[in-house]
Amino acid sequence: MNIKNFLPSILFFAFICALIILVDIKGTDYLLGWFPKIPYSDKLGHFGLYGILALLLNYALDFKKFQFRKFSWHVGSGLILTFAILEEFTQIFLDTRSFDFLDMAADVLGIWLCSSWITRNIAKRIILKLQAVKTR
Repeated sequence: MNIKNFLPSILFFAFICALIILVDIKGTDYLLGWFPKIPYSDKLGHFGLYGILALLLNYALDFKKFQFRKFSWHVGSGLILTFAILEEFTQIFLDTRSFDFLDMAADVLGIWLCSSWITRNIAKRIILKLQAVKTR
């Protein structure tokens, strides 16, 4: 595990935290005003942001897995899933935010897609090619 591999996930996590703080202070309309009026842009944002973060952290952790009941999970995905769920529940206590189960579902789907399908089909191929180039 190379510590330099964590830099993208740390920076992207900081970006997400900055977005969360901005929306917590200014309200959702402040941030969504930046986007064109795309239907479900909020859900697409949750899906993409948490999915990408999970992929970056899984890469930094060398796609390590842990067993939970009958399922095998990536460690990074478990950490990001925990953060996403906790962050969504904190919105219950904020006047500028509201808890939305569909936001949480979008978080879970983004994390799952990036952890399973993308990891298996795309990311590992790219990493293997990068590692082959490094060994030349």
